[in-house]
Amino acid sequence: FVEAQQPQQQELLAHALHLADLYNWEDAGPEFAEAEQIFVDTGDQRNALYAKLGRIRSHIDRDQQTLPAVAAALAEELEDDPLLQNDKELRMFCLIVKGDIDGEINTGSMKQDWTQVQTLAQDLGNTKWPHRALAQLGIAAFYDGDLEAARKDVGAALAAATKAGDVGGQMRILMIIATGLNEAKMYQQALAFVDNSIKLASGTPETGYQFPAQELRINVLIALKQLDTAQRLDQEALTRAREAHKPIHEAALYGLAATIAEARNDREAALGALQQAISLGESAGLTRMLAGIYARAADIYKVSGDLDNAEHFADLSSASTQASGDLWAVPQHLQILAELQIARGRYEEADRTYDRAEAFLDSMIGSGATLLEQTSVITASSQIYSQHFALIATHLNDPRKGYNIIEQVRGRAAAQLLVSGLA
Repeated sequence: FVEAQQPQQQELLAHALHLADLYNWEDAGPEFAEAEQIFVDTGDQRNALYAKLGRIRSHIDRDQQTLPAVAAALAEELEDDPLLQNDKELRMFCLIVKGDIDGEINTGSMKQDWTQVQTLAQDLGNTKWPHRALAQLGIAAFYDGDLEAARKDVGAALAAATKAGDVGGQMRILMIIATGLNEAKMYQQALAFVDNSIKLASGTPETGYQFPAQELRINVLIALKQLDTAQRLDQEALTRAREAHKPIHEAALYGLAATIAEARNDREAALGALQQAISLGESAGLTRMLAGIYARAADIYKVSGDLDNAEHFADLSSASTQASGDLWAVPQHLQILAELQIARGRYEEADRTYDRAEAFLDSMIGSGATLLEQTSVITASSQIYSQHFALIATHLNDPRKGYNIIEQVRGRAAAQLLVSGLA
């Protein structure tokens, strides 16, 4: 991928790309940043852009809040930058970076990204990215509700990666499968796949410590009620995260420690672990992760009967969800906040919170959502509108507002039919 330069410059970018090829983006990040500055200083636009793209990809876990703007900027550069128009290898690398970002924020666009990666890889005779892109297209098929295509694509991608001896690709695809099995509550199968991914990584030291794989493994062990093993692994991984100064993983592992404590009915320990995660998340600006942590704290306080703190953290959760750009989750978080406000007798505030949730729902129809996202909106809207109507009818005695909610529901049903193509 790298054009001829002075040996030291060439080796720096080549090594960063090697780490990235093994999906060790975290360790590649500093090298991409250093290489970018060198190539900018020497006027090498192509390799400076290469390094810049690598730096952007290495930061996506940290820069969740800015990802929509980054994706939009990359889309514009793909359309306008002559280098990205004419250099197929550079264009493919840009689409790989954009595909990973869109996988976090815009699953509709990710399919277009990975289709282009697959085509370019085939044109270039690349031996890795055709099957890697196929695995990502399997994820896109899953989001579109085509489970058979998802299973077929990911399975074929794993077979191709294994045949090609593509260690990075195998690790990535094994983790995709393990994550899907975990979501389907097929925990024993998930554990086998994640263990295989970790075993592959152990034979390739430059893949780095597998924090995401270890976190998934701990999560699966918790689900299997192997709490002692899960806690031991969590403490080992926490030590690694502290030593490596990786607050993202440290916060995630404190979140898992809280889950273990909850499974043992130790709410005090769970809240203590969540507070550690919150401190790390707030210091590092981990907005999207904080949304989930705040929500878990709200739930624990609600169960404990501490509605003041429950509402406080539910409010933080909804605000963080919106700030992170994860707009699909905002209505559900606002719904939780409204329920707590009702429980505390703050009916007018709850009415305003439901209004905000419904405004988000209205903005989502027609936005190019995948089937799973549309289903999420439909489910959320049915609950939010019915709860809002019950609030108006039971506590606020406002027939006109109740009538308006019913009309909104009718409009929502018609909009959903239009979006689904059934009208």
